[in-house]
Amino acid sequence: MIRIDLEKARTLIREAMQTQGPDFMYNADGDGYCWNVPDLTVADGDPRKITGCIVGTALTMLGIDLNTDEARRGGSIYELMRLLEDAEEAVATPGALRYMAYVQSAQDAGDTWGGAIAKAEERLPLLRQGEERGYF
Repeated sequence: MIRIDLEKARTLIREAMQTQGPDFMYNADGDGYCWNVPDLTVADGDPRKITGCIVGTALTMLGIDLNTDEARRGGSIYELMRLLEDAEEAVATPGALRYMAYVQSAQDAGDTWGGAIAKAEERLPLLRQGEERGYF
C-alpha cells in the first residue's frame, strides 16, 4: 500500500502542477466541477478535457488507476482516499489529506494550479503542527 504523508503530498502536487504549469486554470468558471481524470464529454478547448484535476493528476503520476469506476473519476479527495484505502492501494495521513483538499478546493473555485498550491502552503504550519501533535 502506498503511504502519502504531508511532505509526499506536497511533492506530488508540485509535480502534477509541472504537467500544465503554475498558471494553468483547470476550472475557469469556478463552479466546483472537478474530475480526477480528463473529462472527454466537455467541449473542445475546455481545460478539463486536457487533464484531470491537480489531485487526480498527482495520484495518477503515483501509479494509481483512477479510471476503474465512476467513484474514482469524480468526487472529493476525502471520498477518493477512502476508496483507495478500502482497496488497500493508498493511505494518506490526515495532514496530507487536508493539504490535498485545500489545493483541490482552491482549484475548483477557479484558482490557477500555482495559486491553489500557494493557498495550501499558507496553511502548512498548522498542518504540520496538527500532525505532530496528533490533532487530526
